[in-house]
Amino acid sequence: MKVREIILDFTSLLDVIMIILFFFILFSTFEIETATNEANQTKIEYEAKLEEAEEERKKYEIERDRLLNLDKNAAKNQEALSAYNDNQVLSINLVEKIDDEGLYINVLRGNEKLLEMKYESTLNFNKQIADIIESSNYKSDDVIICNLIYNGDNIGSAEAVEKIEKAVNKMQNEYKNFYFATINVSK
Repeated sequence: MKVREIILDFTSLLDVIMIILFFFILFSTFEIETATNEANQTKIEYEAKLEEAEEERKKYEIERDRLLNLDKNAAKNQEALSAYNDNQVLSINLVEKIDDEGLYINVLRGNEKLLEMKYESTLNFNKQIADIIESSNYKSDDVIICNLIYNGDNIGSAEAVEKIEKAVNKMQNEYKNFYFATINVSK
């Protein structure tokens, strides 16, 4: 018997394997890039939601603290309401004096007159209100109730009320429990 030589030619098989290998390498890099892009997009969305959640948490903490402080301020609020009933609150009155032809600002605490001054359009009322509150021994955490009483029919009262309200709003930044009401007594 004659032995035959068998020659195996793997060239075509190697070509096919190389093509398949090249195909998988090529598409695996595309998948990695796609996965990386998706991961980055998810990270950005997560960070945005995390910031939203942090803002909501801060809002809820502020509201929680406000609700917890309601009980703490209940006694002070009751004292302020009792003082209001006894007419012992601050009262800013715009009064028109016919003799002098002009508006006057009277600041009262109960029946005690703390300040009387003629209203002028150039008047800066901020310092006067701050001085009155300090001289009345109010502290920044005290509950302060203040009324502005004016007659809307008086000439210049609208401008005066606007300036006084701006001054009071500045005081509300320093005194967190400063409550203010305007009362128009015109008919």
